[in-house]
Amino acid sequence: MTQADDIRITPKGMGALVAEITEGAGDQAFLSKYEEVCRNLVSRWKSEGHSLEQVRKFAMQYAEGATMRRGELAKGVRVSHPEGLA
Repeated sequence: MTQADDIRITPKGMGALVAEITEGAGDQAFLSKYEEVCRNLVSRWKSEGHSLEQVRKFAMQYAEGATMRRGELAKGVRVSHPEGLA
């Protein structure tokens, strides 16, 4: 297993990543990717045995990260990522 196979990212960080991936794309592209990833994450969290309350909390963190980062990107806010950290 490589380091890339063992990457852990928080739900909030995953939302921010979706915003960054769709930076410059229109709202429809952002929302489509947001929905796709959210469905996949919810399915994964449920299959990993998380309670519905925990899945809801994770989903809210994901939403917060995506919308917050999307807003920052619209304002031109840049975040530097140290090598090896997301």
